[in-house]
Amino acid sequence: MKAALDRIIVLSGVLLALAITPSTSARAIPAFAQQTGQPCTACHVGAFGPALTPYGRAFKIGGYTTTGGEGWAAHVPASVMLLGSYTNTNQGQSPPPAQHYGTNGNFAMDQISFFVGGRVTDWLGGLVQTTFSGITSDWKLDNTDVKATTAFDVGQTDLRVGMDVNNGPTVQDPYNSTYAWGFPYVASALAPTPIPGPLITGALIGNSLGTTLYAW
Repeated sequence: MKAALDRIIVLSGVLLALAITPSTSARAIPAFAQQTGQPCTACHVGAFGPALTPYGRAFKIGGYTTTGGEGWAAHVPASVMLLGSYTNTNQGQSPPPAQHYGTNGNFAMDQISFFVGGRVTDWLGGLVQTTFSGITSDWKLDNTDVKATTAFDVGQTDLRVGMDVNNGPTVQDPYNSTYAWGFPYVASALAPTPIPGPLITGALIGNSLGTTLYAW
């Protein structure tokens, strides 16, 4: 009972903090918006993503190095995301869905994610996400994508070549449309959900390392 009450108090505090935070124009990850000077609608379809517009794809393929805004010097290139939930199913689960949780009616701080991203040099940039799970109480390296890239003049056309290092298949997807970024974008970690699926649907995110060579 005390553990449940503590979770309710923590979640209430987070919601209150979010409620009193001054609202601003919708933007992408703050570091990207500050670096490029563009609102999130420039990069993300529907303003909130994760699917990318042509400008957003060019930004990602270009190694997250596009400038035009205030850049890193004016702001810390980091941001935080909190994801909480309340899960109540028609019938209680047996056994409980996770340690320290009841069979039903669970408040949870599903995850706390920290992001660092943007341009490092003219040819190097990336996005790094680390996530703390409030369900299992552990940290993991979440979606991470680092690119080294440069462009050449080929006649009247720019040829961009690059090398990408990521921690899971499809994280490097320039459209942000495949498994690492696809629907459902968020879901309760305590609700019963179907598990079967190929490894590429997400089982390898955070516990693998891959690289891609590309030309555009």
